[in-house]
Amino acid sequence: QMATGAVLVAVLLLLSSKDRPGARHMILPGACFGLAALCRSATIAFAIAIGASVLFSGGMSELRRGSLRAAFFALGIALALAPWAIRNHSVFGGPLLGSSLSGYNLFRHNASLGSTHFCHFVAAEEGQHYLDSLIQAHPGLTGRENEAEMNRLYASAGKEIITRHPGRYAMLCAYRALPLCTNWGVNEAYGKPAGPLDHLALVVQVGLLLLAAAGVAKGRIRGKRVLLLGVVLYAL
Repeated sequence: QMATGAVLVAVLLLLSSKDRPGARHMILPGACFGLAALCRSATIAFAIAIGASVLFSGGMSELRRGSLRAAFFALGIALALAPWAIRNHSVFGGPLLGSSLSGYNLFRHNASLGSTHFCHFVAAEEGQHYLDSLIQAHPGLTGRENEAEMNRLYASAGKEIITRHPGRYAMLCAYRALPLCTNWGVNEAYGKPAGPLDHLALVVQVGLLLLAAAGVAKGRIRGKRVLLLGVVLYAL
């Protein structure tokens, strides 16, 4: 929720900065995108899409101006992420790109690819079974590894599973559109039968998605392509 709020504020600031002279006004929108990424790292996808748009907004003829605005935009992102980067460097003795949970998520949510019924959300209990099996398969682990070291192990194991089942991985990614956009099957995976509020949330989400699709298709939305690119990158 905090990430969503930060993205929306960043977009509003970005729209207001378009009518103001000078590139320094791009710092604050960039900082808000950086704050969003601190809350949910995947929201950096919107910053990437908008950064590219800022860079090439005036075409090749105004690339110099676009480069300056994009540089201040990137500076804003960097300022927001700097405390986290400094913390990681201090704790791990080196930079850590992205979230230290990315490898864990990559492994946990794709470990089911080797099973018959792989198209489902992997909840904590099932995920713990996969994690225990992975740790048992690596007797060299001491139990003193830090989160960055474990993240590399999980990421490596997740990529190995995906490499073995590329077709199933593509199918699972397509299936994930359901739980990603509607929370479909998530509560059931945690042993909580879907209730009236779950069904209401699903109806609301589907309604919002249909309205968004209609708005993009027919409305004159400023930066429509950038918005769509951000959504696609975020989903990926």
